[in-house]
Amino acid sequence: MAVLYLTEQGARVARKGNRLVVSKGEQELLSYPIHKLKRVVVQGRVNISVPLLLTLLEYEIDVVLMSATGSYRGSLGGRMPANASLRLAQFRAYEDHEYRLTMAKQFVKAKIRQMRGCLQAYKRNYATAPFEEACRKFQKMEKQADRAPNLQNLLGIEGGASKEYFAAFPAMLRVPHPFAGRNRRPPQDWVNSLLSLGYTFLFVEASSRVEAVLLDPYVGFLHEVRYGRKSLALDLCEEFRHSLIDPMVIRIINLKILTEKDFTSGSEGVKLNKEGFKKFVEEFENRLGKKALKKANGKNLSWGELLEAQASEMRNAIEEKRLYRPFDQRNDW
Repeated sequence: MAVLYLTEQGARVARKGNRLVVSKGEQELLSYPIHKLKRVVVQGRVNISVPLLLTLLEYEIDVVLMSATGSYRGSLGGRMPANASLRLAQFRAYEDHEYRLTMAKQFVKAKIRQMRGCLQAYKRNYATAPFEEACRKFQKMEKQADRAPNLQNLLGIEGGASKEYFAAFPAMLRVPHPFAGRNRRPPQDWVNSLLSLGYTFLFVEASSRVEAVLLDPYVGFLHEVRYGRKSLALDLCEEFRHSLIDPMVIRIINLKILTEKDFTSGSEGVKLNKEGFKKFVEEFENRLGKKALKKANGKNLSWGELLEAQASEMRNAIEEKRLYRPFDQRNDW
């Protein structure tokens, strides 16, 4: 099953028979069998017909809407959590403040471990990389997170860890770059543009996995419930940002797969041009298919399969009212 990315600005997408057809003016750009799709990602000023949307919903094919810069705007999907007892268990878990805090700690500790793991993985290839102090701080912060008395304190620790990590991030980039710290909405340089787009793609994948196991994506543990925000999907993202996305972005930059010529800048910040976006999509899809764990229950798992496994683990933890178990970070990055 394929993910179709629609990026041609001004194009029209419609249904013709059992096919999705992309056209611009009088020219047909693409024709694809609808039944072979699992997701359609629409970026920027692309017009999609209502009959096609209804068909995609009927086939339970997600439609993801993104801005021209790659920011997530929303999605349409044919699925709705049908397991009422599971949803009630999830709501009860959320309302149990002690349990919610212990679950939130699992996500933050996993995130800090992945930050540390990313730096250590890079240091294996570049022994002179100055990451010792940051890694020591991460060990201390992980312990602090485990002892956090409340969610506000835990979020403060998570914020401090992120600040420490992105201060060390430039040392992993082997080519001249404009990165001087994390910025977004919109990103102001091409490194931040890649990170933001990668995190958006991760969020879309995490949302799909959470919904596939019939959990309510809007009710999370670390992230507060907010109207229209898929908080549980964001929770799942935390242990994958710095293990799945960041190494990919570092590779793209260091191998010069994308360079400044692949970006444009303007009032919407810095974004990939058409060719650059196509290259990034290819890198992301390849990354999802790459083996992440050497062994997991006797089976090698790709990053995409690992996201599915962790969504199932999240469901099991909620149903059994036990702690969520993040994946073992001893993986082959």
